[in-house]
Amino acid sequence: NAGLADPHFNGYTPLIFLAMARPTTDGAQVKEAINTLVDARADVNRENLPMPFGEWAPLRFAAELQNSAGVDALLGHVNVGDRFRWAARESVEHAMLDEIRKFCGEAASKKVAALSRYDTHATALLRMF
Repeated sequence: NAGLADPHFNGYTPLIFLAMARPTTDGAQVKEAINTLVDARADVNRENLPMPFGEWAPLRFAAELQNSAGVDALLGHVNVGDRFRWAARESVEHAMLDEIRKFCGEAASKKVAALSRYDTHATALLRMF
């Protein structure tokens, strides 16, 4: 438990640390590591222990930090119900665009993407610091 070494990481699991990978981290390695842990029966729904911001599962950490590789890997193992609604609630733009692309086509997805008013990468970096 990382909380034994640093109380700021109370109950964090290896999946949570991978979900917290910065957007500049090699996404292929993050996906492979997450899938390896899940194949070894890591619990994708296990939340950190109580912290001031609450108790979050790995997917919530990945969404908050806009870790697209982490979100994509974890979504393969977590049932969030309506993916578009989940992505909108968590502000995960790339997942919303993927759902639009799936149901409405590439042209609609590109048109919606062009309307974006913010940079998700910049948002993630601002949230981290």
